[in-house]
Amino acid sequence: MKRVPAWLIPVAVLVGLAFLEARADYSWAGAFLRDAERNGWTLAGASANLIDPTHPWTLFKKPTIGLWFVRKGTLSRAANGHVLAEVLQASNPHLVDDHASRTYQERFDCVSHRMVIVDPSRPKELEWSEMPPGSPGLQVIGFVCGLRVERGLIDTVQQWCSRIAGDPTLLDPARFDIDAIRDDLVRAYDRIVLDLISKNSLGNAPPNNKAIRELARLRLAGVWRDGAHLHFADPFAAGEDFTNAVQRIRGWVYSGVEIGPCLPAVINALFQDVTVHGADETATLVLRYSLGLKQGQ
Repeated sequence: MKRVPAWLIPVAVLVGLAFLEARADYSWAGAFLRDAERNGWTLAGASANLIDPTHPWTLFKKPTIGLWFVRKGTLSRAANGHVLAEVLQASNPHLVDDHASRTYQERFDCVSHRMVIVDPSRPKELEWSEMPPGSPGLQVIGFVCGLRVERGLIDTVQQWCSRIAGDPTLLDPARFDIDAIRDDLVRAYDRIVLDLISKNSLGNAPPNNKAIRELARLRLAGVWRDGAHLHFADPFAAGEDFTNAVQRIRGWVYSGVEIGPCLPAVINALFQDVTVHGADETATLVLRYSLGLKQGQ
């Protein structure tokens, strides 16, 4: 029986490892695409322009190194004609060092073919980017600007945050259902506050227990509104606990502490003030009320 040359075994191992590595390089895009589409994303652009000497097969066929997706349900058209959309960017982890997926809000100028990422905490500070011919960015612009995008009605907090990144000047104010957004925000905060009261003052009772429901019905606990006036109540907050509650809510409505930057933008656009009710004292925080004043509501 003929013996296998000693050098052949390590060569076979190296070839096998190279095959697996090459397959990973080329199969990543298809696997990521299928997963993204299942989660509601639509492919808008791709990049396959890398030649890596450490991956010699890229000399013959360039693998996909980047994918850009748009979530169509987040598209809206601003009063100035710009299109806003949620974008997902992903990079091939086998070929790109900084390969973490990123999701962000982007604004597109379909006339000048530029785009800019919108920072929800600074929605008016824009640094527009011009995309070179053939770039993935220009592919995304072409995809987005080729879609029919209406000036849709904004009537929930989620739509506000996903479509306009908290800046009410981006859409025609007539397209906002102010009362619906206010009510949606109240429901969101009511759940948070009642849950905190149940945990901290009612022995970790479930937030839908009979006692907390009765307190909420009597407007002694939870969150409600009177027109453009927002109310937070905790009947167990007294002394230092009340001071801490006011400070916590101040962080919520002014800087987005614990809740992110978008909700404070909604609150300050649609409410005149926030009154915090404790066991035996109250405190009022004044808000900007920017969009409400524009519409006289």
